[in-house]
Amino acid sequence: MATRTHHGRRASLRWIRRAVLGLLGLLALGLAAVLITVHTDAGRELIRAQVQAGLDRAFVGGATIGRLEGSPFGTLVIRDLVINGPDREPAIQIGRVEVELALLPLVSAEARLDRVFAEDVDVIARRDPDGTYQLARLVRPSDQPSAWSIHIRDLVLERARIAIDAGAEGWHHLDDVRLRGAVDLPLEGPREATVSLRAAWRERGVGLAADAEVVSAAGVTRIPALTVLLGGVTLEGQALRLETTAGQTLSGRLDVRAPAVAVAQLAPGIMLPADVTLAITASAAPPWTRLSIDGQLGASPVRGLLAVDVGARRAAGVVATGDLDLAVLARGRAQGTAGFVAMLEATLSAGEGLPRVAGMIHAWGAVAGAPPTRAQIAVVTGGELIAAVVGAVGGDVQGTAFVAVRRRGDTLHLERSRVIARTANPARLTGGAAPL
Repeated sequence: MATRTHHGRRASLRWIRRAVLGLLGLLALGLAAVLITVHTDAGRELIRAQVQAGLDRAFVGGATIGRLEGSPFGTLVIRDLVINGPDREPAIQIGRVEVELALLPLVSAEARLDRVFAEDVDVIARRDPDGTYQLARLVRPSDQPSAWSIHIRDLVLERARIAIDAGAEGWHHLDDVRLRGAVDLPLEGPREATVSLRAAWRERGVGLAADAEVVSAAGVTRIPALTVLLGGVTLEGQALRLETTAGQTLSGRLDVRAPAVAVAQLAPGIMLPADVTLAITASAAPPWTRLSIDGQLGASPVRGLLAVDVGARRAAGVVATGDLDLAVLARGRAQGTAGFVAMLEATLSAGEGLPRVAGMIHAWGAVAGAPPTRAQIAVVTGGELIAAVVGAVGGDVQGTAFVAVRRRGDTLHLERSRVIARTANPARLTGGAAPL
């Protein structure tokens, strides 16, 4: 009886072993068939059609793929990728993309790409009639958050061109755009990216270089290091932190160096009286961001303390200068010194009206050939109205002026004005013409 039982068990084990071997054989044949299929033109065309269908569902204007080369088990090459904007016109065109993708993580909804290399890229940033860029509406909106994690260890972009609709200024172009970076977008946890960008701004004839590290998690975006060089203007950021959980606040430090000549090259029509250097230290006191400004305008100091509430679109603070060189400010048309202390509170209008501003400015100056002068200026704006009161004292003359201006469309109309002046020495003021 025991012998028959032993033989039965051995027969069962042989049957199970044969079944497992048979199943493994079928899986091997199936895998071999898949490998053969994806390495044929027909197989790649099948994959191309499926990928294109997915892109069509993802993008508002649809997308097309010219052809696929290579293998998804090694390096997959995508040629002639086009992503259309909402107007069905090409918004992004990529001549060639190389992708090295790890397949096993796909089982757990994780796209892990060891390398993505794109070349011959054209990006066209068109505007809608309301002025918004179509690139912001490429992807179809969805109520369901993505269930995928995306990791790109090495992202390279070569020979790219970006055309930007600048409205009344026409089109601006960034040529020879090169980008190198890495992206880590897990389903949960901090999202990180590093970017190094180089480009040439065609219309201004200047280069652009930007390097940044970005970490984002739970409504907080940190930028440990940021460097932007545009022509001769430099912006450097350290330990920047943008928080959106309780309003929109910023902390960290920004250093700005803006030579007057470099600014004029970037923005024709704006000619600073002197080179500007600023060190801006930001601290968060939700919903306010407090800014401390320490800088120079030429050889003169500039100081400021500001508080900004981004959500409510309001700001308040004080800005002061030392004695500024009038020869620099007036480009040689006057000699002397001048300075000011300004205290302002402003709220941007939600409509098309003027911002609501209430401010007081104390200014002083000493122009060659004239007595030292001091002035106090009170300014109020709001809706369509601008009103100001000015009181000034210079030598033997004291004066007060009131003016109210209303904006109508694109023009300004003087509503009321009044000027009162007095002097204790009219003879000196009139050069002896009024010997009173």
